[in-house]
Amino acid sequence: MEYLLTPLIKQLTKAALAVELEQHIKSGNEQNRKNGSTPKTVKSTSGSFQLDTPRDRNGTIGNIPPAEFEMAYYRRLERSVDAA
Repeated sequence: MEYLLTPLIKQLTKAALAVELEQHIKSGNEQNRKNGSTPKTVKSTSGSFQLDTPRDRNGTIGNIPPAEFEMAYYRRLERSVDAA
């Protein structure tokens, strides 16, 4: 049962990262743009999956340490689920 959630988690994470990159680029004061993606393996309680994480030209989107990003992402995800 838990592996049924893996594609949904992958899709939600991919969409969230894309939106976060768009907002990051729009809010920056310097010129910046998308610059492809980097494959990463994401491990969750419902299984592992390959995720292409978006990059920006200036390399400023990835400056958040992974553990802090993960906690912030899941807090936002929980708030959006609670609000629905």
